[in-house]
Amino acid sequence: MRRPGRTGSAGRFDAAGGLVVVGRHRRALGAVQHSMLVAYWHMFTTGELYHDLGGDYYQRRDPTRQINRLVNQLEHLGQHVTLQPAA
Repeated sequence: MRRPGRTGSAGRFDAAGGLVVVGRHRRALGAVQHSMLVAYWHMFTTGELYHDLGGDYYQRRDPTRQINRLVNQLEHLGQHVTLQPAA
């Protein structure tokens, strides 16, 4: 049974009217569920509350790695890069 106004190949509807995820969307949904489960497990075992690390977490964690990645990217595009520390 399909609900009116809902079309597309992202999913199907089961007999109860709920969306059933099919194909590659199932794998992505499984990955998100796994990430959430791991986060819940860490929160419950340590007793800590969830805190978002932020979008720039990896840049703050290892800035040298970020610098090297950007330099390599520019050199791959044919640019010569010379770095000087900021004053």
